[in-house]
Amino acid sequence: MSIIMTDIDKFKVVNDSFGHDAGDRVLVDYALLMRENTREEDLVARFGGEEFVIALPYTDGNQASLLAERLRKRLSQLDLLGNGHLVTASYGVSQWKQNEDITDLLKRADKALYQAKGTGRNRTIFIG
Repeated sequence: MSIIMTDIDKFKVVNDSFGHDAGDRVLVDYALLMRENTREEDLVARFGGEEFVIALPYTDGNQASLLAERLRKRLSQLDLLGNGHLVTASYGVSQWKQNEDITDLLKRADKALYQAKGTGRNRTIFIG
């Protein structure tokens, strides 16, 4: 099992520049993008604000990282706002370790996401 934690980069700029309705559309469209690119057994959930988590059973960290990269690249090509302002996101990936609880798995994904944002955004970091 692996977890992808993702956060839309500079989402406040979207809300401040284009309004909260535009921000809401971005959130919905991003959630749809994630759902369309995951399997039925995967779980895509909003984790708060502009942050989402994707739980991937039967998926190792390398496969999860590849999915995160596909999502990252696809999102950065979409004109979700319809005005040429492209939206990007950062991704943190972690893989479940034997005898580990979900809290530790989520903490590692969050740490990886924090590193992705801290090293320039619009990237994926995997912490096994």
